[in-house]
Amino acid sequence: MTKFAISRTAIIPKRGSTADECEDSAYCVNGPSNDHEDDQPIVAVISDGASESIFSGTWSRLITIQTANRVYAIPESIWGPGDNFQKCVSQLQNSWESWLADYIKYRSDSSQPLRWYEEEKIARGSFATFLAIHFEKSFNSPTLAGSWHAAALGDSCLFHIRGHTIMSHFPVESSKDFDITPKLLGSRASIERVCHYTKFTQGEFEHGDDFLLMTDSLAAWFLAVTERGNSGEISTILDSIRQVNPIDEGSAIEDWLTNRVARGDLRNDDMTLMHIRITG
Repeated sequence: MTKFAISRTAIIPKRGSTADECEDSAYCVNGPSNDHEDDQPIVAVISDGASESIFSGTWSRLITIQTANRVYAIPESIWGPGDNFQKCVSQLQNSWESWLADYIKYRSDSSQPLRWYEEEKIARGSFATFLAIHFEKSFNSPTLAGSWHAAALGDSCLFHIRGHTIMSHFPVESSKDFDITPKLLGSRASIERVCHYTKFTQGEFEHGDDFLLMTDSLAAWFLAVTERGNSGEISTILDSIRQVNPIDEGSAIEDWLTNRVARGDLRNDDMTLMHIRITG
């Protein structure tokens, strides 16, 4: 029987920042746990708030939680830029306006009204990347484990891996593209604009496949590694990720990422790594 194993999720703030200051977020529906042996699908979402915008960490967390729950209920929400996706974006923006109204009231009631510069930033909106993936098990194929759909806006990335081979990556095509300012999901952006820039894809997975979801600095480094084509280097990295004991997942994977930053392999930035393994 196919099992979804959420081996680990790590979110680490950049050096010099606290966990509360981290603007990355990740959320999974029907997880996380080590093994899911039922027939339910699974949805994972990661997001990276843009530091230049106000309340980006809060916006990032709202995106991951609400998108994951909506896609779990309505998988078609990330099949393309149609009505279901537009309703998903609209729900996010409406929820944001509701949160913002409560926050402004709280500030006013606490005799700490918004400053003029905060009002200007709020008017521009909050911004973040997002990447969502939905896995559905197959019940009709003896070899195919199932299929997946994904949607992304910005430079948070998905890597589909089989053995030590990168089967596909999405949505950034080249490590050089990380030097370009990404399009982001804005809390007050027009839905038409969001639909125009969001990318969608789909695929199939087999038993033993791995999926890695990464925010930008980690994804840029990993994609650059794959482009160098050094199979030994790729295998070492993948084995390091896979061999982390799920019982010790938090500290072990975070230590691994932190050490990479200290060595200069990774840019000092908020970082998210979610590893999903298909077993069975």
